[in-house]
Amino acid sequence: MLDLMQMAWDNGGIREAETRTIVVNSDLKRALTRIFIKDAGYKEETRNVGGVSLQTIETDFGRCNIMLDSLVLKDKMLVLSLDQLAPRFLEIPGKGHFFVEPLAKTGASDKVQLYGEIGLEYGNEKAHAVLTVKTPTVTEQPSNGK
Repeated sequence: MLDLMQMAWDNGGIREAETRTIVVNSDLKRALTRIFIKDAGYKEETRNVGGVSLQTIETDFGRCNIMLDSLVLKDKMLVLSLDQLAPRFLEIPGKGHFFVEPLAKTGASDKVQLYGEIGLEYGNEKAHAVLTVKTPTVTEQPSNGK
């Protein structure tokens, strides 16, 4: 993971502390929690907290946010510079970004649809990084469910 972050850093990414983010799915989120909490021997010291929730980690490249996203593929870990990401609205000539279009008339009712297209502007492509993680086979998974 640190090699992945270094690649993004060396290419001009993850420079802003507030927007330096690792995006993972549920499997890799649990793996990160295991690595940075359980394997590191972290113990919560307060008496009113049960368990831990890994939200940020300290790395050689500074503090990094952890984002859980169900749309990220199971075998992918993304290192993103969120400051370089922004929505990009497609301008439809003569209509604008979003507009209402009439649909086919059925009986006495008039139906319309709201239409618009939004993409993602990602800035410098090399400022972000993707790691493909080997997923364990069925025989490699622990039998106790942990």
